[in-house]
Amino acid sequence: DEAGTVLTLKLGEKIEASDELTLADLVDRAQRPNQMAPTTLQLEPARWPVSEHGLLFSMLTANRPAQRRAASGALVGCELYPRGFARTTAPYCLELSSGSYLATDAGAELSEALRGATALTIEAVVSPASLDQSGPARIVSLSRDTGARNFTLGQEKDAIVLRLRTPATGRNGTNPQSTLCRFEPGTTVHVAATYTPGLLIAYVDGREIARHTTVKGNFSNWEAMELLFGDELTQDRDWAGQLEAVAIYDRALTPAEVAKSAEVQTALRAARPSIPQVEVEAVVTAVSPIPSLQSIAPYTRALVTTEYRVTRVLYGNMEAKTIRVAHWG
Repeated sequence: DEAGTVLTLKLGEKIEASDELTLADLVDRAQRPNQMAPTTLQLEPARWPVSEHGLLFSMLTANRPAQRRAASGALVGCELYPRGFARTTAPYCLELSSGSYLATDAGAELSEALRGATALTIEAVVSPASLDQSGPARIVSLSRDTGARNFTLGQEKDAIVLRLRTPATGRNGTNPQSTLCRFEPGTTVHVAATYTPGLLIAYVDGREIARHTTVKGNFSNWEAMELLFGDELTQDRDWAGQLEAVAIYDRALTPAEVAKSAEVQTALRAARPSIPQVEVEAVVTAVSPIPSLQSIAPYTRALVTTEYRVTRVLYGNMEAKTIRVAHWG
C-alpha cells in the first residue's frame, strides 16, 4: 500500500525445489475492510551458479562435483586434483596454503571456448590468509607458467588483481594488470569481474566498485592452458587462503545477476551447520610406507597414513589419545 507496509513470511523448512505460495482471503483494517485479490508467489531455492547461460566452469564447494562445459556443449563433472598440501576445510572450502588444485580436463576446453568468445565473467569467494602475498599470488589461473597465461585472478598485498591476455596486453596479460578491489585482513569477499572489449567491471559482494577502460582487445591469441586454484602450474606463485564458489562464463553477467550471485552465496554460507572442531598438539609415532610409482602404476598417487599421539588439547573436546591422518602421497 501507500504506507509501504511489508509482510515477511519465514518458511518452516528449506525448500528443495521450485514451489508456489498462494496468499488468499487477506483483508486490511479499514472501516470497510478491503480484500486482497488472491496472489501466487513463485518460490525458488537458493541455487548457485545463478545461471547456466554461458557457464563454462563452476565449483561450489569441494563436497559437490565441479562442472565444466564439454566440447559437446553439455556440463560434465570435473575432478579437482590436489597438489602439495592443498586440502579441504570443515565447510569444504579449498584450503590452498602450501598447495593448489588442478581442474583436470578443464583448461584446454575452457581456453578454446573463450578464444572465440566476445566477453568473460570470473567470480569467486575468496578468503586470503594474509596481506603478505605478491607476485601476484595465484588464486584462479588459466595459465602455463609465470610468463604465459590467458587470465589470472591473484593477490598483490591488500589488492585482488586481474591479468587478462589479449593481443594488446601480451602473452602474460600484464600490460596492464588491473586492480579489482582492496580488502581488509581476515575478510571473505565475493569478487566478480566482467569483461567486454574495452571495459572491465569489478564487483565486490554484488556491488560495482570499479571500471577500467585500459584493457583492450579480444581473446583471439589465447592458447591451451591449465586451470588451477592457489598456484601456478610451475608451483612458484603459491597463494595462502581459502577459495570456494568459482564460476567462469563466456559472457558478461549483468549487474543484477552479479548481485543475485553474491546474495545467494551469503545465504548459503550463513546456512551452513556449525561443525565441531578440535585443535591439538601431537607427536608423530608412525608413518605408513610410501609406495613406489612402479608398485601403484598406472596411478601416480596413493593414500599415506600418519599416526600421532595427542599430547595436549588446545581447543575443543577430544578423549582419544591417538589420531591417524590419511592424505595423498
